[in-house]
Amino acid sequence: MNLQLLAVLDIKKSFTMEVYFTAHVKQGDRIRKGQLLTEFDIDKVKEAGFDLSTPVLITNPGEHKLIFTTDQEVKSGDYLMTVVK
Repeated sequence: MNLQLLAVLDIKKSFTMEVYFTAHVKQGDRIRKGQLLTEFDIDKVKEAGFDLSTPVLITNPGEHKLIFTTDQEVKSGDYLMTVVK
């Protein structure tokens, strides 16, 4: 079974995010390692006062072994977790 992942870009203000974000996938799409999911201008998002915290939820965790590489803040290019079938 595939890992089901949900990344929430902004919970409180998601209704205005299309102004700042360009999605390259849609709900239900299968994604591959390294695939571009979304693009945004980080400076404009920060200037608009959006919180850049991004909760990442695994919706089917019992089907996979998840090895988290950190419980701290991650930056672009950092590994968040390893998934083992």
